[in-house]
Amino acid sequence: AKSEVAKLPNAKYIRQMGYMGNYNYFVFYDGALDKFSVPIATPSSAFVPLKVAFENIYSDNYTNLTIEYRVDNAAFKNFYFLERGVLQKVFQTKIFDYVGTEKPEAFFIEYTKGSISGAKDMLIYEGKIINYPTTIDNVYEYEPVIEKKENAKLVTKWFYNPNIAAYMTPETKPRD
Repeated sequence: AKSEVAKLPNAKYIRQMGYMGNYNYFVFYDGALDKFSVPIATPSSAFVPLKVAFENIYSDNYTNLTIEYRVDNAAFKNFYFLERGVLQKVFQTKIFDYVGTEKPEAFFIEYTKGSISGAKDMLIYEGKIINYPTTIDNVYEYEPVIEKKENAKLVTKWFYNPNIAAYMTPETKPRD
């Protein structure tokens, strides 16, 4: 990121914005097909590495890839399902935002039995950051620890719709 940005006329601004752009990539290996994917860009800050995890979401028999990434003073999480050799992003949610301000926000994710498919539903609750310091010198070095608020309000419930291969809410309008 640093060498690419150094060549640009607005390098100072991009540096100040945390090297936001397509600088973080990941590659996955499909064991069933014995092949690697092409590099997949995750637009995010190059100051913070991607956090890769595997969680049982689509079923208890297989794990699914999740990628958490930073954008300025916020973090997001992408969820991927592998179907017929193709990795598809099926969901994205905010984990936290406004870190470094007086009123940061945080979200806590719970998984429950799927309501319309075998894939687990995702419940997004109000969360709280339990290790929030009085001052943060560098939002990219700070790592919040989030837990569910006591008596947390449910922000959104998402369910996986296999017909469109994506998560949706009851209010979501189907794509054409």
